[in-house]
Amino acid sequence: MRPTLALLLACACGRSANPPPAPEPDGGACPVGAVAQVSPCSFQHVDAGTQVQYDSNPPACGDHYPIWAEWGVYNSPIPPEFFVHNEEHGGVVLLYNCPSGCPGVVSALTAVLEAQPADPICAGSGVNARMLLTPDPSLDVPVAAAAWGWTWKEPDLCVDTASLQAFIDAHYGQGREPICP
Repeated sequence: MRPTLALLLACACGRSANPPPAPEPDGGACPVGAVAQVSPCSFQHVDAGTQVQYDSNPPACGDHYPIWAEWGVYNSPIPPEFFVHNEEHGGVVLLYNCPSGCPGVVSALTAVLEAQPADPICAGSGVNARMLLTPDPSLDVPVAAAAWGWTWKEPDLCVDTASLQAFIDAHYGQGREPICP
């Protein structure tokens, strides 16, 4: 394992002041993220400002605003009514809930986002991949991901990059309207 990857993964699992040995990419120190299907999924546009109750946390489908968030990395929470629209367009949303901060987790999630191959649907748009990263204070786990109809949840404050990448590979581009806005 390259030293920079080992350091990144070690930072992603902030369990104590004396961190354990760096986890392997297969998630050796992190539990494997749990994948769940969410259905049935509604998909109506609602007026901006309308609060929507979702059947999953994080939301993986449902009614949403007619406007989506720009693809990328956010430091402030994006309301789910926006990012559910991103999921409808085939995107994957990476989320975290760290009230005391978790720079290692954010770095690991950012690295996963930035490592994605170029999406041919997005060619010429200035967007590499239909993904966004946002904090979400309403998450019931520290780390999660969502795609249209599916969730991935990490129960510990760490990132199992292997199972997260498997989730992305399986569900990226699978929205109802696979476009790169």
